[in-house]
Amino acid sequence: ACLLANHGMLAWGRDLDQALALAVELEELCGQYWHACQLGEPVLLGAAEMAVVLEKFSGYGQQESA
Repeated sequence: ACLLANHGMLAWGRDLDQALALAVELEELCGQYWHACQLGEPVLLGAAEMAVVLEKFSGYGQQESA
C-alpha cells in the first residue's frame, strides 16, 4: 500500500480481501500518525532502533511448539 500525494491511497494484495485489509490498516496507521502530530512533532525511530523492533516482532503471535 502507498499514499499518493493529493490523490489518496493505493492498496493491492493477492485478492480483494487482502487488498481491503491493507487499505483499512493503512487508514488506521495514518489516523494514528495524524493524532500524534496534533501533540507535536512525533519522535521517529532511527534505523538501528527499527532493526531492534523488527527483530522483537519477528515471532509475534506465533506459538512455540512444545
